Amino acid sequence: MSVFLCVGRAASLVTTVLALGVFAACGGDERALPPAASADVKVMLGQALSADDVARIRVEVHGPGIPTALGMDLVRDGNTWNGTLHDIPAGADRFFTANAYDAASTLLYAGHVSPMAIHAGRVAAVFMVLQQANPHPPFEN
Repeated sequence: MSVFLCVGRAASLVTTVLALGVFAACGGDERALPPAASADVKVMLGQALSADDVARIRVEVHGPGIPTALGMDLVRDGNTWNGTLHDIPAGADRFFTANAYDAASTLLYAGHVSPMAIHAGRVAAVFMVLQQANPHPPFEN
């Protein structure tokens, strides 16, 4: 009788382990993310603008399938700011924005590029030229 009890327990254990394996393989997050891509971002200021007051430039991407904007601060290299955004969900209608701030976090310059298609497994090149966020009124005689 004890042999049948041991065999029965072993069979139950094997069945349980197999069932858990099947559930783990079939289960998971129903909201699977689309394949991702990256974007190399290069930002410059308009020709008549000064980079002396710029403390940081933040770039963000948003669009369909991106519930919260993805962003990062860029790194200055001379008169340009560069960076690579990773894990951007692939898709159409991606909107890139860049904002330049001074040391007090006052918005100085802004720019955007849109719409862009981001392709899975690729690196998109994004170039922006920023302009004054609050330009002075034009001179009048």
